[in-house]
Amino acid sequence: MKYILCLDIGTTNIRCAICDPQFKNQIKSIVYDKLQILYLPNGNVEIDPQQLWIQILNLIRKCISTSNISIDQISSLGISAQRNTFVTWDKTSGTEFHNLIVWNDLRAKELVEEYNESWCLWILNKACKLLYQVTRQKRFLAGSVIKFMNAQVSLRLLWILTHCQPVRDNVSNRNVLFGTLDTWLIYKLTNGKIISILYMYNKKCSRICFNYTNRNVLFGTLDTWLIYKLTRGAHHITDVSHASSTGLYDPFTLGWAQWALSLFRIPV
Repeated sequence: MKYILCLDIGTTNIRCAICDPQFKNQIKSIVYDKLQILYLPNGNVEIDPQQLWIQILNLIRKCISTSNISIDQISSLGISAQRNTFVTWDKTSGTEFHNLIVWNDLRAKELVEEYNESWCLWILNKACKLLYQVTRQKRFLAGSVIKFMNAQVSLRLLWILTHCQPVRDNVSNRNVLFGTLDTWLIYKLTNGKIISILYMYNKKCSRICFNYTNRNVLFGTLDTWLIYKLTRGAHHITDVSHASSTGLYDPFTLGWAQWALSLFRIPV
C-alpha cells in the first residue's frame, strides 16, 4: 500500500502528515514543530536555512516512525509553503549566502516607496488604463492599478543584488542560485541538475536565469527552495501560483513579465 507525505511550512508552524489516498486521504500520522523566525532590527525578518532543513528532516522521520509504515511506502510528497520567502545560494557547494528572507521582511521598504512614486510606474498605470479602454483585456486593467509591495520578491531581490557583496561577487562568477523553499530542497536532494522553472506548466515559458553578465542566476520562491533541497539539486522549479505572487510573473500570459524584469534591472 502506498501513502502520501504532506509537508506544510507556514509562518508559525511546520506540519508533516501521512495520508492514505485509498481511504479518502485518512491521516495516519501528523506531527508539528514551531518555526524559528529571527526578528531583527529595521524590520528584517529571516529564517536560518540550515536549522529549517534539520527541522524538516526530523519531522519527516518522526512522522514516518509514528505511522508504522516504511519510507518505501511513500509514493509522493505534497508541499504547501509560505509565499515569497527566498534565499540565494552557492551553485557549487549549496551553501547559502544569507538567511531566508521572509515574506513580511521590510528591508526593501524604501525601494518600494521609491518605485511606487516613480514616473515609470505612473506611465505604466496610465498606459495600461488607455489600453484597457481600447482592448478590454483584463491584463491591462490589472496593469492600470498595479502597485509594488514589500511582500513581493521583486524589490527584496533587488535589495539583495545591490547590498549583499557575496552574491554580487558570485553572480559575476556564474555561481549564484536564487529560489524559494520548495525549489532549494528539491534541487539539493537531486545533486544539482537544473530544470527550468515552470517548464512542467508551460513549455513556451523560457527558463528565467538572472545574471548581470553571464545569465546564470536562477529564480524561484519559497516552494522552489524546498524542492531544490529535497531533490539534492536536480530540480529548480516552482508553480504558477508561487511565481505569480513574486511581482515578476504575468499570470495573464503565463510568462515572466519583461516590463518588471527591465524596471528592476534584472537581466534574463
